[in-house]
Amino acid sequence: MACLCSRSELAQAVLALTVILAPDLHSDKAGLMTIEVSLTLIALAVGFGWPELGSGVFGRLEKALAKLARRRVPSVIAVAATAALLRLAMLPLCPIPRPFVPDDFSFLLAAETFASGRLTNPTPAMWTHLETIHISMQPTYMSMYFPAHGLIMAAGKVLTGQPWFGVLLMSALMCATLCWMLQAWLPPSWALLGGVLAILRLGLFSCWVNSYHTAGALAATGGALVLGALPRLLKSTQLRYSLLLAMGAILLAGTRPYEGLLLCLPVLVALGHWLLAGRNRPRGAALVRLALPSLALILAAGAWMGYYNYRVFGSPTTLPYTLNRNSYAMAPYFIWQSPRPEPVYRHEIMRRFYYDNELAALDEMHKPWGFAQQTVLKTARGILFFSGAALLLPLLMFRRVLLDRRVHFLVDCLAIMAAGMLLQIFFSPTTLRRSPPSSTRWDCRPCDICASPMLTGCASESV
Repeated sequence: MACLCSRSELAQAVLALTVILAPDLHSDKAGLMTIEVSLTLIALAVGFGWPELGSGVFGRLEKALAKLARRRVPSVIAVAATAALLRLAMLPLCPIPRPFVPDDFSFLLAAETFASGRLTNPTPAMWTHLETIHISMQPTYMSMYFPAHGLIMAAGKVLTGQPWFGVLLMSALMCATLCWMLQAWLPPSWALLGGVLAILRLGLFSCWVNSYHTAGALAATGGALVLGALPRLLKSTQLRYSLLLAMGAILLAGTRPYEGLLLCLPVLVALGHWLLAGRNRPRGAALVRLALPSLALILAAGAWMGYYNYRVFGSPTTLPYTLNRNSYAMAPYFIWQSPRPEPVYRHEIMRRFYYDNELAALDEMHKPWGFAQQTVLKTARGILFFSGAALLLPLLMFRRVLLDRRVHFLVDCLAIMAAGMLLQIFFSPTTLRRSPPSSTRWDCRPCDICASPMLTGCASESV
């Protein structure tokens, strides 16, 4: 009898879905998760009850997509176009989002400023009455965040009059870049599947494309460039892959550098090992020609960032976040840091945000039981954001993924990212912006195992 996994694994999946669904039953945000879980359970029932249903249609579709996947560049372009066109087609039902959290307004301030041809704004004359969350008033009036996402939205505003179209364009490029990255690690068909999963999971319904504050698509694009360029560079030593790797690192540094550093650390180790002991490592003049343009690109980006910090925050070495957090926040970002003294709050809403919300989270993380509880919640939130209910079943095959030596490097990247996330006090799935390349890889590889006739005893059409 054809099957996708054992009955025990199916029971585990059903139990996991039930646990996920139960906490949301008393929330007013249960709609999307409830719908997804319900549709997943229906799909599982249909798949096991009528495994051959629609096999002819899916077989023809699979052949057509496999033919497209073998053409690597057209498949990447197709993923980008599909992501953009599908989201545009949804505008009558899911219109351009409105800003609704403080971060949205902060990034929109940056976009408006850049679109007007300025790097920052003068401090308002009565700024003490205009203070708000995540916006710096001194020494200039500007968003506290890194500028890359604001520049993308500014481009959308200049070109179309609406900054959200910059977010949409970046989301489409993210899906395409993820497909391109996966082509370096997976067979072409599974790389295309990864691009499709990115569209469905991140490019249509997630907050990465339906808000202004996450910068998720931009940072995920940077991570995909790094992980996609690395194996190509080690194999062919072409300058373009060195430049793409440098561009990815710049995007990571221009969004959230801490998580970007976590991703780049194993990449730097791999590059160092290759330069010291690689079979086809470049030497002498060849190494200079390969590394010099990339280093120049990184230095130019660093110089621009220093100039931006100087204009906005008064010093080239003062990074975004720093002044704003020192002025208003008491809770640090990492668990080993001590809280700062309470500043003078001119508005009660500011004190409630920084004292009641953030400081309470710090106190909870400093307790052993609170740390353990938050660790479990962080893990669950990350898995749900990237996999959702529909992709939990393939994740049951993750143990088999670990046995594949070809992906040990990606396992190391994921482990380092997870360890780094545990050291942070505040966590949201939107901060896992560097993880989509690795997490999409895990969603595809277990699907590959599920579809293997050697392991399942069934044809891939049943999947």
